[in-house]
Amino acid sequence: DRKCARCADGVVALEVSVGTGRGVVEAGDVVDELTARRGDPQFLRERVERLRAVVVLLREGDDDLIARAIYDRDPRVVAELAILFARPLGPEGQLARHTMLTGEPRLTPIIQIAALKPSLSPPMYETFAKIGVHGSLTVAMRVRGEPIGVINVLRHREQQRPLDMIDCELLQDLANHAGLAIANARLTDQLRESDAIRAAKEEALRANRFLDAVIEHIPDMVFVKDATRLAFTRFNRAGEELLGVPRKNLIGKNDFDFFPPEEAEFFQEKDRETLRNKQLVESAEEPIKTANVQLWLHTKKVPILDDDGTPLY
Repeated sequence: DRKCARCADGVVALEVSVGTGRGVVEAGDVVDELTARRGDPQFLRERVERLRAVVVLLREGDDDLIARAIYDRDPRVVAELAILFARPLGPEGQLARHTMLTGEPRLTPIIQIAALKPSLSPPMYETFAKIGVHGSLTVAMRVRGEPIGVINVLRHREQQRPLDMIDCELLQDLANHAGLAIANARLTDQLRESDAIRAAKEEALRANRFLDAVIEHIPDMVFVKDATRLAFTRFNRAGEELLGVPRKNLIGKNDFDFFPPEEAEFFQEKDRETLRNKQLVESAEEPIKTANVQLWLHTKKVPILDDDGTPLY
């Protein structure tokens, strides 16, 4: 309790740079996770809620840290930090990244802000000088050895004492619990996503089985061609019987593999017209020579488009 009270009085910003993954945890959720593990939840909640935070999410594939939320008791400080952290941290986030990856805490009890002017960007220097930052502490959040993020405490009120190792111990304890909370949230998201993907696959399989049953028992010939090669990808039983060719010999082939060149060219021209106009094309009389007989067919061809309107079949 003594360590928590000392640290809470001095905390200005809590910065969490989250590693790869999807789950994003609100500050209140982290508080709930932390207080659930303590003997006096109300006491710890009061202390933890006095920590004001900047939450930084490092998205998978990104090469920078991006602020997501800012907390402080003084709304003017929040406004100043919101402007500062509206952009990625860039090179100024390298120390936080180093802590996140190595797990080594970084404690700077006293900061002479004027001495840092050459190494800070003008916006960061001006903001830190305006709010009076005079100390910094950064610890890593790691779960099972994997980096989850970092928590960075900035001290800015004049009456506050310098940060020390007691603050570091407390912050590391909070970081460990916060890391578990975020890791658990990510795992929950992954499990939900896996369940959703599995359910979608099962639904797609059921839909395909239903579609196959309907197409298979339609008494008219039904076939599907891909939009690129105009090769057959699906053929029903009526089509097999009409052409006198097993479907296993049709799938993956195109019209030129079965019909005279002039017929094949006619069929594919109708296919291209359908794909080009993206609408139904109907041929009242379409000649076709099968292995047994000359036939005249009444044919309808319909394009199948993706969400962007690009023809697929």
